[in-house]
Amino acid sequence: MSIRWGLSVADWHDHAIDDHHDHPSGVFTARCGHSLMMVTPLRDKSCGTQCEACAVAVAVDTGEPR
Repeated sequence: MSIRWGLSVADWHDHAIDDHHDHPSGVFTARCGHSLMMVTPLRDKSCGTQCEACAVAVAVDTGEPR
């Protein structure tokens, strides 16, 4: 699993995106279920306030403490 982070203009939080996941046409689906447009730039590291649900999901999957 390769997690990348994208900023949502809807809530101004960084959301975790699995870039190897099969996303619906035109959108990325975040770990929390939030949808981001495919034009959203994805980064390797979060640069802002993380979505709490995405942060928890990533921590559980990677075994890293938050």
